Amino acid sequence: GGRNCHTISLDDYYRNLDESVYLPDGTRDIESVNSLRVDMIRESMTSLLAGKETPIPLFDFKTAIRTDDHRRITLGEKDAVIIEGLHALNLSLFETAPQKNSVFGIYLYADAGDEMDCRFVRRLVRDSIHRNSDAEELFALWRNIKANERDSIEPFRQYADVAINTFF
Repeated sequence: GGRNCHTISLDDYYRNLDESVYLPDGTRDIESVNSLRVDMIRESMTSLLAGKETPIPLFDFKTAIRTDDHRRITLGEKDAVIIEGLHALNLSLFETAPQKNSVFGIYLYADAGDEMDCRFVRRLVRDSIHRNSDAEELFALWRNIKANERDSIEPFRQYADVAINTFF
């Protein structure tokens, strides 16, 4: 038999609006690992690794509401799961670190080799189409986005098995 591949987006674990956490300047934290329901992610990862049927949520960015138990998955013995998201290499998402031989980490980044930051344009397009957000909001958040990238994402690059520049 073949393998089944399941995809889990960490974005689906975002906090509902009423569960939001805030930065010291009073803005809603939508970038750091604290913007996610880490407790739910840990429960899901523990359940998946134990081979149990696991509920997976779905977050609607236009309404800022998470639907828990949107779908259920069970990993078979030969199945694979892709965990996608900015914080996917953060080991705090697991109760215990997964065995290295069962994980392959990929760090995707976009670097033009100069001072240009193409991520701003990518994010502007994505947020305006899928997340009910406009350019003014993105400009207001960009400093926090870059700080979070430096403090909460790049340090976990070391856990990746491969890094891929997605600029092109």
